[in-house]
Amino acid sequence: MLLQHTSGLPNPDDSQSAAANAFPDFYRRTDPASGGTSDALGYCAGATKAAPGSGFAYDNCDYLVLGAVLERASGLSYATLLRDRVVRVLGLRHVGLARGDRTLPVMAAGFVGSGRREPQFALATFGPAGAIYGTAEDLAAFDRGLLDHRLLSEDATRVAWTGDPRLGFVALGAWSFSVSLRGCAAPVELVERRGEIGGVEVRNLLAPEIGRALVVFSDRSDLDFGEIWQSRGLSYDLASAAFCPA
Repeated sequence: MLLQHTSGLPNPDDSQSAAANAFPDFYRRTDPASGGTSDALGYCAGATKAAPGSGFAYDNCDYLVLGAVLERASGLSYATLLRDRVVRVLGLRHVGLARGDRTLPVMAAGFVGSGRREPQFALATFGPAGAIYGTAEDLAAFDRGLLDHRLLSEDATRVAWTGDPRLGFVALGAWSFSVSLRGCAAPVELVERRGEIGGVEVRNLLAPEIGRALVVFSDRSDLDFGEIWQSRGLSYDLASAAFCPA
């Protein structure tokens, strides 16, 4: 339920903000402990928005709670798990976890609306839902680690990448579906992960049967990526070029 966003937990996006065009209050806190277990046991433990399992609703509390579960089960911090189970295994050079008590490296700035700078927020408050930072090359290396089963076994990967048609083909932490791309003779199985924080957006597409991945970042929140399943738009054009080359 946590990885398919059917938990019904409270949503940090609903936290009110008195300032116009500002981030929700949850993401503007400066508490060094924000984004960790205290949020999983605090805000995310509030009244549910829906009955667990009743339907899909993307929610960052799902990942905050999952991060706390991983810490409890392993006895290690989320930052340590990230370092030992992912960063060191794949040799990622620029990946880290934003924390409220540390200075972040220089980040790409995002823009919203008509070229306005994104509202201020604290990346650390996203915790396991979005506080990991790195480069596009690091994300591509992460994709390669998944495709080569260096992070998950083949069986675990198969489970993670099985989309549920009842939920719009939501898999575990991603969408997994088959689509006809321009230039390919047969439909292509795709695993899609998308993200947006402030004015920065990402589309991360993997084609497991082909063994390729596509990583696209934008610094403008108003960029229209379109929807691949509609067989048109930027994402569809890029995926066709990446996975069905002439």
